[in-house]
Amino acid sequence: MNNSLAVFFFVVILAGHSASVSSAAPTDNQNAPKVFMQNGHSGLIQTMALSPNGELLAVGDNSGAIRVWDTALRKEVYRIGPLAMPVESLAWSTDGKTIYSGDARGFRGAHDPESEKTVGAWQPLRSGKEAWGIAVRRDGVIATGGLDPEIVIEGIPGRSEPLRLPAGDGTRALAF
Repeated sequence: MNNSLAVFFFVVILAGHSASVSSAAPTDNQNAPKVFMQNGHSGLIQTMALSPNGELLAVGDNSGAIRVWDTALRKEVYRIGPLAMPVESLAWSTDGKTIYSGDARGFRGAHDPESEKTVGAWQPLRSGKEAWGIAVRRDGVIATGGLDPEIVIEGIPGRSEPLRLPAGDGTRALAF
């Protein structure tokens, strides 16, 4: 596996709307798109995550929608939501079959893009504040952080309870 990160740029174009992106997740896929154009989000884009194989881009906005775009065809292929709250963070499972989201209440969702359904939701952050960062490790361990003064790490082999690490004033982004 090549450990170097692919450099990619996203050009976000919203039909009739201005856009801002608060976070984007890189990939180590050397075939990542150089330019990506999308239309149709009704809310401000909050976050993006590229699938492990570089073929799909999940985009979350403040209307609560998660749209999944085919990077080669440059068209929307799946739509999840709108969810109850704005989507603050996104991360793909390592097999590319699940999208994890963090929302403005500190909830995390697990979504199946092919069925366009939410398959699980829970609140790892105790405060109920924004879940700004989410990361998935290759073995499926998931970390969530945000305005909460802790980072929650779940799915650690041999550990039944989540690991809660102090985060001071909060965490804006996470990565493994």
